[in-house]
Amino acid sequence: MLKRIISSLVLSFIYLTLTSNSYAQFAEGGVSGGFSFYLGDIVAPYGEMSQYHPAAGMFVRGTVLKGLVSGRFGVSRGSISGDDKYSLNKFHIVRNLNFTSPITEAYLVGELNLFSFNPCRNKKFSPYVVGGIAMFHFDPMTSYYGEFYHLQELGTEGQGLAGYPAKYKLTQFSVPMGGGIKYAINKRLVVSGEFVMRKTFTDYLDDVSTTYPDRVELAKVNGSAAADLTYRGFKHYDDSSLKGVQRGDAGDKDWYNFVQINFSYIFFSRCQASEYRGRMYIGRIGCYNF
Repeated sequence: MLKRIISSLVLSFIYLTLTSNSYAQFAEGGVSGGFSFYLGDIVAPYGEMSQYHPAAGMFVRGTVLKGLVSGRFGVSRGSISGDDKYSLNKFHIVRNLNFTSPITEAYLVGELNLFSFNPCRNKKFSPYVVGGIAMFHFDPMTSYYGEFYHLQELGTEGQGLAGYPAKYKLTQFSVPMGGGIKYAINKRLVVSGEFVMRKTFTDYLDDVSTTYPDRVELAKVNGSAAADLTYRGFKHYDDSSLKGVQRGDAGDKDWYNFVQINFSYIFFSRCQASEYRGRMYIGRIGCYNF
């Protein structure tokens, strides 16, 4: 279902921006590079560089309405992580959880250019704002005694056990929002820098959301590693005393974010096509003798 929705949006985008003779100004293809990070229940101070990770992507973009509106479809790949050892919160330090997760997304966004942007008409610069929809896949993991565990499979908050919610889905929707600045190096090459946050509708990017489960029951069903990774604290608690104690903040959904530089090449431009047709027409007229 999600794939069909994204496919329909992409086909609509391509049709409207690349085949509309009335409105299409120019179309680009490009690549992105930068870094990704997240905001959630295992968040480090902003200066902790170990929580920022390389990110990359590719996209196509069409600009319409005299250079004021752009539509962009793309895919991005990055990763996010968090570790309680960097926290300024004593409760988090004692909890001692950590995770890492890849983030892969397909997105469709609109860009509102604050100035008319059209390199062919010498309109080379504009700030812009971004908003749209994305579908993303994540998979929180952690290392424990030299082995990597996929945390969603373990049900660290009791997901999947009798009397607990079902396990959360690893493919979900998000809402990109942010802004940037674009500049045309020449009539074909465009560079832009942007910061776009993704609001999600899950609190499990980091596998932390609600309360501690019954660790005895969890160990019986999902194994001892599941119970051990529910709570990795320095302070000892017996298995029964943690049940129902707050583990995360379910009311505050997680975010993942990309800060990127985009480089693109204009492969179609109405004004350049018009200039080309004009030259061809003049050339044909010159071939006749009256």
